[in-house]
Amino acid sequence: LSQLPIQCTGLQYKRPNKTTALNQIRCVAAACFPNLFLIGASKSGTTTLFEALVSHPRIVEMLALPNTAGETHVFTEPPPSKDNSYYTLRALRRAAPIWRPRSLHNVNFLNSSNLYILEYTPHYLVIPEARERLCSSSSALFKAPYCNYAKYIIMLRDPTLRAFSQWIMKTHMRVARYNEQRDFETAVLQGQNRTTRYAYCWDQQLGLSFDLSRDSLRIHRLAAGRCHPRRFEPNLFQAYVLKSAYYYQLLPWLAGLAQPLSEHAVILCLEHLTPLTLSRLVTTFLHLPLVHATQGYTDIEQVHDLVQSKRNVARDLSAKIPTGIQHSLNEFFRPFNKKLDKLVAPILYCSSSSSSSSRSSNDAERRATTGYPT
Repeated sequence: LSQLPIQCTGLQYKRPNKTTALNQIRCVAAACFPNLFLIGASKSGTTTLFEALVSHPRIVEMLALPNTAGETHVFTEPPPSKDNSYYTLRALRRAAPIWRPRSLHNVNFLNSSNLYILEYTPHYLVIPEARERLCSSSSALFKAPYCNYAKYIIMLRDPTLRAFSQWIMKTHMRVARYNEQRDFETAVLQGQNRTTRYAYCWDQQLGLSFDLSRDSLRIHRLAAGRCHPRRFEPNLFQAYVLKSAYYYQLLPWLAGLAQPLSEHAVILCLEHLTPLTLSRLVTTFLHLPLVHATQGYTDIEQVHDLVQSKRNVARDLSAKIPTGIQHSLNEFFRPFNKKLDKLVAPILYCSSSSSSSSRSSNDAERRATTGYPT
C-alpha cells in the first residue's frame, strides 16, 4: 500500500491465511481519486483533447457516463445528503481499478514518472459548485487542500463560434430539457441580456483590483451566492452566450489554487491546438515523457494524428452563423475577452502573437493572448 500514489486507495486484499502479517497483505486492485481535471468549455474541442490525453499511457480515464464520449460528471448533480463522502465514493467508483493483472497492466506505479487519473466534464466550467464539491469530497481523504494542488486544463474557443456550435447541437437534442426550440437570434438576444446582468454582478461586487489568492474566499462566496450563473440563466444547458463569457466562469476555478498558478492550471485554445501545443502540455505542464516505448506516445506521428482528429465538428461545418449576429456577438464579447487575456496570460498555452518568428519566446509569452476580439 505504501507504493500507491497519494490519491489512490486499495480495493481488494489477499491474505493467504489468518496468520499472515499485515505488512504481507497484497493489494490486487486500486482506485484513485482524480488528480487531473478537464473542465471545459463545452463545444471547444474538449473531446479531441480528452482522447489525445488518455492515449498517453500515464493518463488514465475514469468510467464515463453512457453516451457521453468520456464525460464522468462526478460532481455535477447535487448530493442526496450533506455527507461529503458521497462525492468521495462516487469519484472512487468511477475511477477504474487500475492495478489488476488483466486491466491496464502497462500502468506501473513504481515508475518514477507521474500518473494521472483524468476526470473529464466540460460542463464543470459554468458550475462553480462543482469545485466546492471536489474540495469537500477530497477533504474526506486528504488533510491538505487537495483541490488546490490538483491540475486543471481548460480548453476555450472563439466565444461567438462556441455559442453557435452549442446552439446547433441543442437543436438536434431529443430530450426536452436540452432540446432548443428558439431560433439563434432569439436565443442570442435573451442570452445577451442575462449575461449582461451576470457580468454586472461580478464587476460590481468584485471590481477589477483583486488577487486570486488573497480574495479567494470572497470570489467563492460570490460564485456560490449572489453571482451564481443560475441566478441569471435558469437553464445552463442552453446558456449559449453566458457560457462563452469565460472570464467570469474561470474566477472561482482559479481562485485559491496553489502557487505558482502555472503548475496547476493551463488554458488552451481550439484555434491553436497543434501537435506542438499538445507536446508542451504533456511535457511542461504534466511533466510526462512525450514519446517513449512504454511510458509515452509511440511516435510523433501519433501526436499529429490525435490533434488532427477534430471530433464532433460535422454539424458545425454544415451551418453558418448569420453575419449580423456574428458581428453583434463579437462586439458583445469584446470587453470580456480583454479581461480574459489579462487574467489568463500567465497560464495561456495558445497565443496568436507567438506565431511571429521575429519575437523571442519570452516576449511572446509576455504578450500572450487568446486572439479573440478585444
